Amino acid sequence: MTNLLFFGQITKMWALKGKMTPSTELRCIRISKELEKTGFSSRVRYCTVSDFERNLLAVRSSDVVVFHRIQFPMAGWPEPATEVFLQLAGKAINKRTVFDIDDSIFLHYPMLTEFFVKSSDLVTVGSHQLETFARRWNSHVELVPTGVDTEAFSPEMRGPNRDSCVLGWHGTAYVQESNLRILLPALRILARKYDLTFKLLGSMGNRRLQKIFESVKGLTVEFGPDSWIPYQELPLHLADVDIGLSPLRDDLWSRGKCAMKALEYMSMNKPVVVSPAGEHNYIIRHGVNGLFAETTQDWVSAISSLIENNGLRHELGIQARQTVVKAYSMKVVAERLAGTIERLVDGERFEKNR
Repeated sequence: MTNLLFFGQITKMWALKGKMTPSTELRCIRISKELEKTGFSSRVRYCTVSDFERNLLAVRSSDVVVFHRIQFPMAGWPEPATEVFLQLAGKAINKRTVFDIDDSIFLHYPMLTEFFVKSSDLVTVGSHQLETFARRWNSHVELVPTGVDTEAFSPEMRGPNRDSCVLGWHGTAYVQESNLRILLPALRILARKYDLTFKLLGSMGNRRLQKIFESVKGLTVEFGPDSWIPYQELPLHLADVDIGLSPLRDDLWSRGKCAMKALEYMSMNKPVVVSPAGEHNYIIRHGVNGLFAETTQDWVSAISSLIENNGLRHELGIQARQTVVKAYSMKVVAERLAGTIERLVDGERFEKNR
């Protein structure tokens, strides 16, 4: 049995709440549990100075060590990047190491990111943009999408019936204000024509951001709880959304993202309208499993067509769910990662026996 060790990321904000980051929840915690179903032994730890000795022992007792993102300086703590030492220690005793990224962190921390890409036996990435980046320094790169729990994000999860049409967006709003602002001109136009509710989850009580959308005349806005919504509770909050929205600027940071907003709505049979940017271009087939919108008029036309055509809304939702189940469910992603790790371990055995 292959023993896997994941090092997840926990930033200062999340540590104060006693929680890991959302990406760690999906690309470490949940994928680890899914991998155990395929025959791996798997556990998750965190890179902090206080746990260095125990983490070093964990590295020594593992076959494959996966470093998800970078603990420092993403955490904002005045302590060294202990995973650098753990990476070097693992390589010194012939452990296979994997570097996993799901955002364009090289834009903020180029030297650390380059070090891990170059020194790892395998790099797993969440998007095509990240794959292109990682291949500059490592030929062993595997595209592993962030998986969706299709049982939790299920069409059976239904909210209360509403008279208004509910448009939904969820995420860390304060760091995505520029993306959210893409929607404002279209929402102003649509709110004059339709009875609309905009459900913006993730503002976390940021009044400046909330006032931006409250200023849209005729639009009912709901912000959800002021605290972060745990992953397992998110489907409950999305259940009454009719149309999922995912606006993205076409820049280097956005191109590296994994399109989780769209995928989670799609998994719940909800039609989506998204910007033709980044990973959206590899997931969405316009008019088949979702709609693209680039200009303000595009957003108005796409959302209007879904509001006025129940048949189109239903058909796009069905196709969207099938897309996720086939290629982006946690089960499918775990099987893909399991095969990749098996090849990595088999390669190690081949080299030792050669």
